[in-house]
Amino acid sequence: NPDAVIVRTNLAHAAIALDTDASGAPVGPGFDAAYLASLSADAVPTLLGVLPGLPEDSRCIVARRLLDRWGHAPKLDWRSWNLPRMRAHRLVRGEAEALRRVSAPEHGCLEEEAIR
Repeated sequence: NPDAVIVRTNLAHAAIALDTDASGAPVGPGFDAAYLASLSADAVPTLLGVLPGLPEDSRCIVARRLLDRWGHAPKLDWRSWNLPRMRAHRLVRGEAEALRRVSAPEHGCLEEEAIR
């Protein structure tokens, strides 16, 4: 599916382009977490899979956006139902506790506006 490919491609580009400064901290274009977390339900399984390996600020953004978008009960109107959306809701709701921990300010997650 195209959105999962976009996530994997962006992650690969970020890893290739990532450099470190004298202290070893990552610098460079990195991973556009906000954009990738806005992709369709097809991207959710891939995003959840790569989440542990993302830099902390990207993990915060992705976790928060996944919870906001997919962490609630899906609408049950059969006319708008589709399998990828149902799967995304199920996966995010199953990981909700871990995603809340990752996106919590007390665990170092800044407000999104402060990250930009």
